Amino acid sequence: MTHILIIDDNETNREVFKWALADFCTIDEMSDGVGAASKIAESDYDLIFLDLMMPMVDGYEVITELAFDNPDKLKDVVVVTAVLDQDKVASLRNQGVAAIVERPYTPDDIKALYHAHIPTSEAQSAVSG
Repeated sequence: MTHILIIDDNETNREVFKWALADFCTIDEMSDGVGAASKIAESDYDLIFLDLMMPMVDGYEVITELAFDNPDKLKDVVVVTAVLDQDKVASLRNQGVAAIVERPYTPDDIKALYHAHIPTSEAQSAVSG
């Protein structure tokens, strides 16, 4: 079964992701970016949904730390945010994140994101397993 991480300071956002994806994967969650880069580096997540705007350690800081220490992990990061600044979008793309998605989105949008980034065979075995 696929394993994902949701990092978002908004509990409702995390609940929507969990509700949309619970049938497809196991889910870990974090309410801020403190220690997120280390957790990502130490775990074998298939996909990470990362909010940018969070208190304490924001998503940009998590991405910067991953880019420095574990750049191969960025290919599994889908950035989800309410506010997109085009300069920051360009920077995020240059660092190699998998995708950048602006809110609002529906549970169906979340499922589509999941299926777009998880190979079909893994997604099918997650549903049947």
